[in-house]
Amino acid sequence: MIVPVELRPLGVGEKLDAAFSLYRRNFGTLIAIVAVIVIPFQLLNAILSPDPLVDTDTLEFNGGAVVMLLFLTVLSFVANTLATGSATKAIADDYLGETPNWLDSIQYAVGRLWPLVLGSILFGITVFFGLIFFVIPGVILWVSWSIWVAAVIVEDMSATGAFGRSNRLVKGRRWPVFGYFILVYLIVWLITAIVGGLLTGLLVGGADAGQVTVAGTVIGIALALFTTPFVVAATVVLYFDQRVRVEAFDVDLLASQISGTPVPQAPIPEEFGSLDGEEPPEPPQPFPPSDQR
Repeated sequence: MIVPVELRPLGVGEKLDAAFSLYRRNFGTLIAIVAVIVIPFQLLNAILSPDPLVDTDTLEFNGGAVVMLLFLTVLSFVANTLATGSATKAIADDYLGETPNWLDSIQYAVGRLWPLVLGSILFGITVFFGLIFFVIPGVILWVSWSIWVAAVIVEDMSATGAFGRSNRLVKGRRWPVFGYFILVYLIVWLITAIVGGLLTGLLVGGADAGQVTVAGTVIGIALALFTTPFVVAATVVLYFDQRVRVEAFDVDLLASQISGTPVPQAPIPEEFGSLDGEEPPEPPQPFPPSDQR
């Protein structure tokens, strides 16, 4: 069993450090998830890349190219959503002290694919229009729903239930959460800009503009495959950190779920009577039983 991340409220630097540690420790698992899910879809996209939407000679609209483009877009969307869910499961397992497995993580995410896809669509549309027309409400929605994927995976929630769960966990700390994600995406942007620029300069020195564009696209996709799992790790760390902050019993509860040791129950004052022999309810599990997946 892996030693879990310390279950206490973490500072910004501690959360980033935990995210980097989880990313490094599970690098092989995360790359396997990406290799199995995303890379085949990227290759399929390259092979089936449609013709131009408009014929440059006749200026006629190419309906077949539109259908193929929509088909490839849907496939890419589903693949990326599944990869995010699978990586979230793997990182969450490690965070709770278990040993993640790439195949088990993918199988679990497949079982949660519908709420993941539906949630991604609702999240994207709502936040997009919020940003386009109102800006600030869009940012608020993005921050409020920022950890909904972890709620779907860890707590087996529906998409809408996960949005509400994320909002309750983030409520009262939206500014710190917003600043945290700004730092996360700034780190990703810096890594992408520096490494991408170096690789492009080394690989396509002296090439024409077309070759530089193609190489830049390929390098960008490759870097995204490596940086996206880090964003997932940072999100999972934030999710558990918010649970520790918001739910007073979380530290002892999560620790008991990891070690299998029951949480000591506080004695009931006499003025409140007894439980009449009733068994106390079982604490919620971090993941649903296998027969309910």
